[in-house]
Amino acid sequence: MGATYIPIFCTAAVTVETLSEILHDAYYKGSEEQCKALILVHDKNTLPSAREHKFVKNIEATLPPVSDPPTSDFYGATIGQLVAHVQENTESRTSGWTTGACFLVADNQTLKDKSLNLVDCHRDYDGSCESDVHFPSVRVASDQADILAVNVEIANVGVGELKDNADEDDVCRG
Repeated sequence: MGATYIPIFCTAAVTVETLSEILHDAYYKGSEEQCKALILVHDKNTLPSAREHKFVKNIEATLPPVSDPPTSDFYGATIGQLVAHVQENTESRTSGWTTGACFLVADNQTLKDKSLNLVDCHRDYDGSCESDVHFPSVRVASDQADILAVNVEIANVGVGELKDNADEDDVCRG
């Protein structure tokens, strides 16, 4: 298996400048062990399935500055809808460029403080949950988004542990 990446979905109109700042913080201001594992997913066709992965050769982490237009097929999507999309497009947790174990969301709160919502999808999704409460999540500071998401991805840490370490504003900073 090649590199594994963590999708970032924009559910609000986050500007390219803000997205660039978030990625810069995630890769260059956080922990010394930077993975550069984040990919902005703007449209529903960006997330290739594991079956298609072997034909996709140009998957690379999104690096700042972001030049793509700040539009997204996921504006207004709920966490449940995003989980469904990830699960439908991730056939196997051991192949493809993302395992579908977690993802990040740039939402309305991101516009205020540049934090991202880290959603844990380690539980099997059966398609019946439309409510966001079924999916554990925690807000993470932009400078920790990369390393914390990777650690949730590989099950080094759980969202519950990160929530326990969150500051008074409910943002985990490491």
